[in-house]
Amino acid sequence: MFGFDRSKEIKQEFEEKVSEIIDSLYNLAMQMTKNKQDAEDLTQEAVLRAYHYFHRFEKGTNFKAW
Repeated sequence: MFGFDRSKEIKQEFEEKVSEIIDSLYNLAMQMTKNKQDAEDLTQEAVLRAYHYFHRFEKGTNFKAW
């Protein structure tokens, strides 16, 4: 049960941080790809990778730069 609660907290923290930067992440992907579908795919891939390695993120540091 403790593991589930902790996972829920981590997921919520990650979602909050991503929601703050998702637009700028997508805009950067659009600048790089010049294609809506590719930008969406690139943004999705970046968010999935960030979630996978979120346990390495140090609280109090710049999430956007991380």
